[in-house]
Amino acid sequence: KLAFHIQRAANGRGDAMVLPSYPSNSLSGRFTFDGGADTRETVDRGLRKLSESLGFELVEKGLYSKQVVVWIELEDGDIQHHGRTFGKPLSSPVSILAALSFLLAQINQPILSIRVRLPELQHLRRVQRTLSGMTAIEARGDSVHNTLNQLRSKFGNHSILLADQVVVERF
Repeated sequence: KLAFHIQRAANGRGDAMVLPSYPSNSLSGRFTFDGGADTRETVDRGLRKLSESLGFELVEKGLYSKQVVVWIELEDGDIQHHGRTFGKPLSSPVSILAALSFLLAQINQPILSIRVRLPELQHLRRVQRTLSGMTAIEARGDSVHNTLNQLRSKFGNHSILLADQVVVERF
């Protein structure tokens, strides 16, 4: 009886929910356009849906990635591969949409599907300084003065000027 279920699953006819786990420590998604996308607006709608599904999963799991790998299947059957490492973490639908839009900006051919993988996921370290999410005004002022004093002691008193100390000649 078990062999029958294994054979069905091997042939793609199993009824169990399958969640991919390869490659480990990554997140992937795919969006297929009905009949291909030949306008930028259609591509942008697909990118929005794809970035929302990936971004909400990242937010839900508290993860981020700095890398994006994209495979674009064009209408003529060609598959283009693009990838990039970003300086800022991709951890939300908005940041993923910006990254994907940047990577697909130069594509001018009709697109059938887009596959995206976010490798090397890491856990976010979120810090909340106060209950309101911002530090108190007094604490911010103190930290600014402390930082300025440290910089002045290291580089000299004339190395940093406050905005009200800058003299601008007017003609």
